[in-house]
Amino acid sequence: MAPDGVQEVGAHRGTQLWRDLTALAGLFLCGALAFGVGAYAFTQFLDPLAAEFGWGRAALGGLMSAFWLAAPFALISAYLTDGVGIRALILTGGLLEALGAAGMMLASEPKEFYFLRFCMGVGKVVIVTPIPATAARLFPRRPGLAIAITFCGWHVGGLMMAPLTEKLIASFGWRHALVWMSMIIIIGILVAVAMLGDPRRRDVAHITSRVPAVERSGALDNSASRLHIAALIAIGLSTIAFYLCYTGLLGQLSPLLADSGFTSREVGTLTGGVAISGAVGVLLAGGITQWVSTRLSGSGTLLLMGVTALGAARVGPAVSHWVPYGVVILLGTLMGGGDPIFADALRRAVYRHQFARAYGWWYLLCLCSCAAGPYVVGAAFDRTGSYHLVFNAISIACVFTGGLWLSVIRRSSARSA
Repeated sequence: MAPDGVQEVGAHRGTQLWRDLTALAGLFLCGALAFGVGAYAFTQFLDPLAAEFGWGRAALGGLMSAFWLAAPFALISAYLTDGVGIRALILTGGLLEALGAAGMMLASEPKEFYFLRFCMGVGKVVIVTPIPATAARLFPRRPGLAIAITFCGWHVGGLMMAPLTEKLIASFGWRHALVWMSMIIIIGILVAVAMLGDPRRRDVAHITSRVPAVERSGALDNSASRLHIAALIAIGLSTIAFYLCYTGLLGQLSPLLADSGFTSREVGTLTGGVAISGAVGVLLAGGITQWVSTRLSGSGTLLLMGVTALGAARVGPAVSHWVPYGVVILLGTLMGGGDPIFADALRRAVYRHQFARAYGWWYLLCLCSCAAGPYVVGAAFDRTGSYHLVFNAISIACVFTGGLWLSVIRRSSARSA
């Protein structure tokens, strides 16, 4: 029979594990609400808005772009995490996103919708920026997998919220559907905050830095400093190439598939398949971060994105349908898998106490690349009349940064592993 002390330790560990898993589920729910409603579900409102107000594609595209213009608030959220705590940030962000959605039922001018969409974007960025650092701190032995699970919530939220929104619009109209979406956000965020636990009892709501003295002092030898900077440069350049490719291709996926002879129903099904592949890809990537070196996982991801871009450049009416099918599957898998792999590489390139703020800077770069991707690819098509040149160029950029990653990133240089 085990001594009482051993039983107490085991019970404490079991309780702590349950609290950590509950908090991880809360982070999953936050991402599902913030991204599932703000990005995936909102696309269902575009057709009703166009029908009622007679807006063109530019005005509708502006509604989606306004959501990403909130990118600089990633830095504000990252730097406030230590000061106000993640629970306060999530509550604030959820309220902003919910009020932005509800306010649209009273709007009538494009500039009013743009401002409210911007508010939704600010709310989303404030919510999701501190999530990866919190997940990594909850599970220091499996940080990459924990981060991947939270990212999976983004895609699962899209799979659930997009069809639900379509049904709400069909049943109540787009104005009342917005109110329902706002209520779902508020209730869901309150539940998620409760799942994060009491900040007085556990270190989740307020991320503290228990960092060795050598890290706090910043005492690094010259070789370590150079390696640190080189890794961050490689991650930054790779981020630009990767997210330009994936958002540029995603933004042009429907016309690209239509040019290959797919019907509108088939295009819709294949586009939906991207979200499913993304949810699967993010979980696969979470396992990869635990079993494969950062050097190989990152370079492999970039090389596969290069192959995807190369396949997109070949898509056309004369090409067999297995090419666009392969592009869709690879795009979705990489779209989901890229986020945790990049986040884990960044985590390994900096000290533990630097990760939250480093992620804020990285997320800003990521969102700027995401905003530029659809425009760059679309403008290139308007100028040349095809996607060949732009996707071939992006493929070369992905291959180049993949080689850079392979030569610079070293698992042995990890600081937070």
